[in-house]
This record gives sequence, structure tokens and C-alpha cells, in this order.
Amino acid sequence: MGRGRTLICHLALVSASLLTTGCASSYLGVADNSLPPELRGLYIRASTGDKAAQYDLALAYSEGRSVVRDCKRAEKLMRASASSSGGTIWVYSPPVTKGASGRVIPVDNGPKIQGLARAKAALLSDQFCSPSEGASGSL
Repeated sequence: MGRGRTLICHLALVSASLLTTGCASSYLGVADNSLPPELRGLYIRASTGDKAAQYDLALAYSEGRSVVRDCKRAEKLMRASASSSGGTIWVYSPPVTKGASGRVIPVDNGPKIQGLARAKAALLSDQFCSPSEGASGSL
């Protein structure tokens, strides 16, 4: 019984240690622990595929609002906001036996979400993260 309690205590200490270290996650090259508190909620929404949050976070990086200006990250986030996601994709499955043929199977990636038109327009604009604004990053 003593060894069982000891093991449980050790596991509890390890778990508590992992929780307090604040393991950081990363989304499109942005670590959540590197963001100020006012942008963390936006980061969480962006990392789940929220197109509006991706757009707003891209603007924060392109303008240097609450973060160091980074045009590469801004462009990655803006491209994610502009691109469509979800829907059905088709995946090739190779043959599993000799002489058999492979096949293409549909895989459902959730509901189809269209990219934002304003994000597409921003990417085409000369004003998005332009060097004339004193960029610290570059495209």
C-alpha cells in the first residue's frame, strides 16, 4: 500500500509540475505564450480556424499592435484567413494487396468555410505590411 501511495504522489507532483510550466502551443509560427494577454483570446480563436480572428491577428502583426511588427507572420495569418477550409477532400489509398488497384476515397474535413474577401483584398493591396511603413519584418 505504501508503494502505491508513493507512486500516486509522484504522479501528482509530475502533473502539477507540467501544469505550472505553461507548456506553450504554436499556431502558424506564433507561440501563445509570446502574446500579450489582450491578444491571447484572438490567438485561440485563430488557431481553431476562425477566419475573422486570423484576419484581426494578421492586422495586429502587420501594424505592430501589441506585438513586434512581423510581416512574415502577418502574411501567413492573412493567407489562412483568405483561404477556404473544410469540406470534402479526396485522398488516394494505395493498393493493399499485390495486383489490386488503389482507390480514391472522400474524407470529410467538417463544414466548408469560405475565406474572407477582405483578407484576399488585403493580400493584393500594396498597403498591407508595406516596407514604407517601417517594417521590421519582410515578405
